[in-house]
Amino acid sequence: MGLFNALKTVLFYKNSYILSLICEVIFLKLTIRIYKRHDLDLLYLYKQESDFNFKETLKTTLKGYVNGKPVKNEIPVGECNSVSSLPTSVQMHIMLDPKTDQDILNWIKGITRGRRNNIIKNVFRNSFPPIENPYKQNSENGKFN
Repeated sequence: MGLFNALKTVLFYKNSYILSLICEVIFLKLTIRIYKRHDLDLLYLYKQESDFNFKETLKTTLKGYVNGKPVKNEIPVGECNSVSSLPTSVQMHIMLDPKTDQDILNWIKGITRGRRNNIIKNVFRNSFPPIENPYKQNSENGKFN
């Protein structure tokens, strides 16, 4: 009975693994984590109230970087809450299509696991002029200058 249960467990995990591989073939979910302590500039961009699409801009920036055509982004104009009201971290997912985003996928596969999040954020961060607003908070009203 113990061998049967062990075999059943292995088959279950094998089928789950195959199912996850099939899902990865259709779309790959790229997870990005932004931390308040290290990425206040990116958190400011992500949380401000404007028509700025963080995920789409990030994907376009990565595509340009990977293809040797760096994108220069402008800092969007918008309001953002005080630093104290921002979350300590944000996790987001960007869907990559293996057909149209193969260049990004190949680039990501070449980066050592555990360092991918950092390099992706640095590429994105470097596509903007210096983002100083989150570091210049007005102490009277708690808003960014």
